[in-house]
Amino acid sequence: MSERVIEPTPYAFPPSDDFKESERHFLGHLFVIPNIEFIEGWLYGIFKKRYNQSLNYIDQSGKHHYHENEFKKKTYELSGDEESFINEGGLENDINELFNSFHFCLRKYHLFFKNRNDLDLVKSFYRCIYYLNGHDSFSIYKEGEVIENNLNWNVLLNPIKRNTDELIKELDWRINRLNPNNYHNYNPNDKELERYFDFIVHETIKLYSKKSFDLNVGEIHKELVPLFFHENTSVEDLHLLFSGKSEILSSPLVWVSNANSLSYFLRKLHENNKLMKSNYFQIAEKLIADEQLSLFKSLKNNRSIPNNASDLDKIVELF
Repeated sequence: MSERVIEPTPYAFPPSDDFKESERHFLGHLFVIPNIEFIEGWLYGIFKKRYNQSLNYIDQSGKHHYHENEFKKKTYELSGDEESFINEGGLENDINELFNSFHFCLRKYHLFFKNRNDLDLVKSFYRCIYYLNGHDSFSIYKEGEVIENNLNWNVLLNPIKRNTDELIKELDWRINRLNPNNYHNYNPNDKELERYFDFIVHETIKLYSKKSFDLNVGEIHKELVPLFFHENTSVEDLHLLFSGKSEILSSPLVWVSNANSLSYFLRKLHENNKLMKSNYFQIAEKLIADEQLSLFKSLKNNRSIPNNASDLDKIVELF
């Protein structure tokens, strides 16, 4: 299967001075972005669209692989050639283009309505993060089942996650630009906005003093990554985790060591008067996941001493 050439999506400024009309147009660009929860429906839609575009499509083995009856049953079985095409990264450009198109749309939308509809923009951007994090029950990709034998789903999931994290960080930055003096600290009257806010903004771990942490964060990062936190964890991620403020995190931080080592690490930080609040376990359970991306539970009840306790003790001293 040859790789498609994707034409850039044309997009000017929003189509109308009417904010609601332009917001519908803007969210239309958002909802074509696949999120991880509905990746199977997105993949099904890719092949259904190609079927609709060419009823006589013949795959590389010479077979008419698109069968109308399959789509009537809301299923599609991938051929070996199609699985190989996907596994070799054949759809990564499709994924990147959907995100790139939305990045462009987002910039235009922001520029057009800033200083006129700032709170409306904040609400729109919260809605975007809410959708990208998989909280929104709405999706155009709910339909369809893909039958496969040797498909490597990570080839699709990894670029989606990478692009999603980057986009959420951009949206968070734009929210901060729109609301610099009251960032994440107001109580919105709009119930819908409040719902988005509650789902995507998280309390982070508060240190008694950030002076030592800020001074040693480079060394702290070096000691924690990749032995304890995933190798993709950045210094910025650690700053967010220990900011003590309400923050938007694009995804949980991944702890690659045992649960008892995380519990020990947090308990030692608190025992050494590094942490401000006593609810640090509850906060961590909303922000830190294991290697399967499942959030940790019952950290408070895990009191066993890990084998790497001495390494963690040295890191605690750096805080």
